[in-house]
Amino acid sequence: MIGWALARYVFEFTWTASPVVPIAGALAGAVLALGAGWWGLRDVLRRPVVDTLRRAAE
Repeated sequence: MIGWALARYVFEFTWTASPVVPIAGALAGAVLALGAGWWGLRDVLRRPVVDTLRRAAE
């Protein structure tokens, strides 16, 4: 909001929003969240399910 006001009234730029920016941001966020989740669970995903369940019961 402040950036828009500065561009409009101080620097006299015309600014239009691109629909690509929120779409790219959402996709990048989803990919980063998926990557972080996979990175955090990589040890669990490599083990057999029975080993994971036994460790959870300890």
